[in-house]
Amino acid sequence: KADANYIPTGPYRFFKNPMYTIGDCHLYGIPMTLLSWPGLVFGGLFDHLSIYFLYRWVEKPHADKLYGGIAAEKK
Repeated sequence: KADANYIPTGPYRFFKNPMYTIGDCHLYGIPMTLLSWPGLVFGGLFDHLSIYFLYRWVEKPHADKLYGGIAAEKK
């Protein structure tokens, strides 16, 4: 059972998953700095699709196996 008294610290206070947030910053920041609309559109599309597939087929099954389906209940 999850600890109800858990208080997140560090970057987790602001973001649910800081790794993806930082990844989004560099993925969107570079095309915006270079004024590249194709880079922004295709980079963003690739980023979001790859994160979705990683979550769906790697992270979620692993969390379900590790925590007994708790990850599925918190959708």
